[in-house]
Amino acid sequence: MPACAKACPTQSIRFGELDELRQQAQVRVKELQDRGYNDAQIYDPTGSSVGGTHAIFVILGQPEAYNFPPAPEVPTIHMKSAWSAALLSASAVVLVVFLAFAL
Repeated sequence: MPACAKACPTQSIRFGELDELRQQAQVRVKELQDRGYNDAQIYDPTGSSVGGTHAIFVILGQPEAYNFPPAPEVPTIHMKSAWSAALLSASAVVLVVFLAFAL
């Protein structure tokens, strides 16, 4: 267990298996909603390209209020289109150079 989790006086930093932490977070969200915090939610974007984060947060309100992206993306998901565009551009340059010397 990391020192930050041991030293946290409010026990708000937890360490463990992700499935167990997700269950604990669901229990905490339910507790908060029962106390009237209807906007309590878990921030763990498993449905995005990142497939979940390394940390799970129980937040009130929208993720943007905490400077969290609502739908984070892995930057490398755009690499395929970037490489495709680069290959197409390089092919066009080779074709133009070939045509310039052929004529």
